[in-house]
Amino acid sequence: MRKTVNKVSTKILKKAIWLSIPNTKIDPTDFQNPTRRIILNKSSEERHGTSGSYFSPKCKKRIFYESKLEFDFFTSLELSSDVIGFGFQPLKIEYKFNDYFYSYYPDFYYQLKNGSCVLGEVKKLNEMGLYLNWSKWKAMKRYCKKNG
Repeated sequence: MRKTVNKVSTKILKKAIWLSIPNTKIDPTDFQNPTRRIILNKSSEERHGTSGSYFSPKCKKRIFYESKLEFDFFTSLELSSDVIGFGFQPLKIEYKFNDYFYSYYPDFYYQLKNGSCVLGEVKKLNEMGLYLNWSKWKAMKRYCKKNG
C-alpha cells in the first residue's frame, strides 16, 4: 500500500503549480492551528461522506476533515515519505467574487523534506472548473507569490 501511496503523492507533486524556487518566507509553524472550526456532522453521499477527525501519528495532533475526499488525501500525506508534516484550514485568505469580498480557508498545507510548503484545496474533478473555485485559487496564488 505504501508504494501505491508514494506513486500517487509523486503524481500530485508533479501536477502542483510551483510559483518559484521555494523560499523560507513561510514558516510551517505559522500554520499549527487551524483558522476555521470544522463542524463534525454526517453529510449526504453527494458531499463525499462524513466529516470527522483522527489523530495523526506523523503530526502528533488531531486532523479534522470535511469529506471522505479530504480524509483520503490526508491519509496519503500521512503515508508519504516525502511529507514531514501537514495540517488543515491553516489560514484565511480574502478574495473577490461577483464584486463582493469573502473569506477563503484553504483545506490543507503540507511541508516536504526539502523545506517546500504546499498550500491547497481538495475538490472533486467536476468542481474544479467552477468560477467560484477559480476565484479562490487565484487569491491563494497571489498569497503564495506574496509570501513565498
